[in-house]
Amino acid sequence: METHAQPPRPIDDGRVAQAIVEYTGRRTGAVTYRGPSGREYPFDAGPADRLKYVLERDLERFRSLQDFRVLEGTLIDPEADRIRLLQRSILDSAMAETRRALGEHTETGHRKPSQNPPGRPRGRGFGALLDCLMTCAKLEDQHGGAQAAYDAVERHYRDHGPPPGLTVPPRERFPALRSDARQKRLRAGRCLWYRHPEPAPGGMARS
Repeated sequence: METHAQPPRPIDDGRVAQAIVEYTGRRTGAVTYRGPSGREYPFDAGPADRLKYVLERDLERFRSLQDFRVLEGTLIDPEADRIRLLQRSILDSAMAETRRALGEHTETGHRKPSQNPPGRPRGRGFGALLDCLMTCAKLEDQHGGAQAAYDAVERHYRDHGPPPGLTVPPRERFPALRSDARQKRLRAGRCLWYRHPEPAPGGMARS
């Protein structure tokens, strides 16, 4: 009954580069071969010493000997494995960052585009609304002056309730709020009310 060679044990538990070398000769009784590294390897045709792990730096010597063959597919190279793991980690990190950037781009790309032109964002405060009514809807011109127009605005919102999402401030604050919004409009070069042009509600404007 033929006895098969047992798998050899890696040198230093596989922490150094090495590969399996097989003795293909017929000599029995261990013969020691020394590699360039100074390490000695006992080989013979018996099952216990037919296969040996050999340090990578010694493999070339065994490739040159007639009765040996290097089993190339058995190479253990911890440094190469470490580099591959490092490269995989770097690649995974780069791919994760790319997916994150693409996700943000896609999310941004599918948002409803803003109707506001570049520059100062549109205002949502009462001052911006008041300036739009007074200037863009020409409420001031229709009432022959700012004070009469302010009175019309105050009466309308007092009778019909404030605009959605806004609180109507006291009438005495209208001039200051409108003045501040007007200055911002002049600097921006456009009306800042987010729903510009805002038509004056019926009853506020004069026909």
